[in-house]
Amino acid sequence: MFWMKSLLSLTVLFCFSGLLVSCATFDEEKAAQQVEDTSEFEDVVKIETIEEPEESADQGSPVEGKQSPATKKNSSKKATPKKNTSKKTTNSQQVSKDKKSPKPEKASTPPTKKNSAKKNSAKKNPAPKKQQKPEATASKEKDSKKGVKQAKTPRQPPLEDSEGFDGRRPIEQPYDVGETIVLGISYFGVEAGKFTMKVMPMVQVNGKKSYHFRYIIKTSPLFSVFYKVDDVAETFVDYETLLPHSYEIHVKESKQVRETRTYFDHKKLVATMWDNKKRPDKELEKKKIKWDLEAYSQNVFSAAYYLRNFTLKVGKELKVRVGHEGKNIEMTAKVIRRETIYTDAGKFDTFVVKPKFDIDGKFKPTGENYLWLTADDKKFIVRLESKIKIGSIVGEVQKLKP
Repeated sequence: MFWMKSLLSLTVLFCFSGLLVSCATFDEEKAAQQVEDTSEFEDVVKIETIEEPEESADQGSPVEGKQSPATKKNSSKKATPKKNTSKKTTNSQQVSKDKKSPKPEKASTPPTKKNSAKKNSAKKNPAPKKQQKPEATASKEKDSKKGVKQAKTPRQPPLEDSEGFDGRRPIEQPYDVGETIVLGISYFGVEAGKFTMKVMPMVQVNGKKSYHFRYIIKTSPLFSVFYKVDDVAETFVDYETLLPHSYEIHVKESKQVRETRTYFDHKKLVATMWDNKKRPDKELEKKKIKWDLEAYSQNVFSAAYYLRNFTLKVGKELKVRVGHEGKNIEMTAKVIRRETIYTDAGKFDTFVVKPKFDIDGKFKPTGENYLWLTADDKKFIVRLESKIKIGSIVGEVQKLKP
């Protein structure tokens, strides 16, 4: 996939380039101070921690863990959904009491014989509408048990597959807080590093409940001798719409330190990227890119998790819009076969997915790329393969924590 190639291929290639090029002296700490100014992004995107996330089947149980540096830095207020909920409940109860107060006055007036007869008749012969209500409720419960749901609104955008969705929300939530997948990345059979995907505790972004997904790429001790990579990427996705608010890239490598922030304004359909980069013996590079965004676009990091919401079947083609660094991409992921694989983490029944990309309306060849997703409701990514000019980069699951 495009997003995987940009992360994994570059990681391994940078490592091997270190074998051929002598490493210049690079003060990482000083460079980090130069690129850390992200104030313009923080004025637009407010990320707040949620101290006590609600436990539900969709988001899973809260787990212990550190919040991202960006979350801590941008947190100005702590969300207290429980307090707000209790206030609303109190007001609702008060209104309910006010409505019930006139009842004693009505009861004090003795009912006439006609009224009494009507009430008795109503008890013996209930209205047809009242008889139908329990049947309708039973029918809905039956459909719910079968997993059948009627979408309140048509699925948007039309190019995306609607199977398994109720509007924008998936019927079965494939990821839970605390989920961790660790892939060992190898090149020519030698382990180059590890690629970790984590579902972090829920946050609020600009006041909206959101998922927090984190990616970590680290080179192995052997490769770090020649070229060290310690990169973290994070994306924040709206809980209701599954659209990404923003993503952040924290790069710390032997030859560069970089901080990138990108914000997707889905109302105005505009994306903005701020990028600060420092390399040895070069001035600080700062750039800002703004471009028109296609409706319902994912970013390169949210796309992997978003793909897991779809129902997979051999032969099916899934289309997703992706926005990245000034470009609009249409990703088509085709399910080409079903395959059983054996890994250090165990045996997995999987679907093999092959993507292709149209960038701004033109097909962009990106080599042979494949993803292996488990053939269950979770659709964990347990293997990936990217064929490049020389050899292939392979990632295979070493650890899986649901």
